[in-house]
Amino acid sequence: KQWYQRRVREVTSDAQLAAALEFVKSNPVNPDQSRLEESCGVGVKITVGQIKEAVREKVEVNLPLIKTQRYRFNTGPMMGQIKRDLKWADGALIKTEIDSIITGIIGARTD
Repeated sequence: KQWYQRRVREVTSDAQLAAALEFVKSNPVNPDQSRLEESCGVGVKITVGQIKEAVREKVEVNLPLIKTQRYRFNTGPMMGQIKRDLKWADGALIKTEIDSIITGIIGARTD
């Protein structure tokens, strides 16, 4: 259908594409355009500023652990929380921001 072709251009991340494919798989006959767009985040733009703010908030909550555990601190759960909050955000940008802020707090890894 033509509206599929127009909307595919608005899917900008791997997460959005995976959600769109999952929606189409589960609704193969006459999928509803508005439900498809909602399910895969068409039109949702997550800015770098939003990512930086979300990372800062999570780092602040985890700051005591980060300072004591230093590079043993597992950033995975924190990244997962941010991805849940900002579902369509680019995971690589989140990881880069987490690493940058933590390095700024505890310094470069020396071992």
